[in-house]
Amino acid sequence: MNFARRVERGMAERGVGLRELCRGVGLDPSFFSKVLSGKRSPPGQESVLRQIASFLGLDAVGLIVAAGRIPSEW
Repeated sequence: MNFARRVERGMAERGVGLRELCRGVGLDPSFFSKVLSGKRSPPGQESVLRQIASFLGLDAVGLIVAAGRIPSEW
C-alpha cells in the first residue's frame, strides 16, 4: 500500500481530518494535501514520518518504507 493510502486509511480509522493531523504533527495542510493527492513527495525526514505514524497509530517502519525511505533501524 502506498504512503497516501496508508495515511488516508489511518485518518479514516481514527476519525482525524487533514487539518487535525497537520496540527498534531506540525505540517502545513496545503503541502500535506498535495502529498496525499500525489502532487508532492512525502516528507523526507524520518522523524516527521514517525510522528505521523504515531499520531495515526500506524506502523512507523511500514509508513517510512511506503514513503520511499529506509528506516534507521535497518
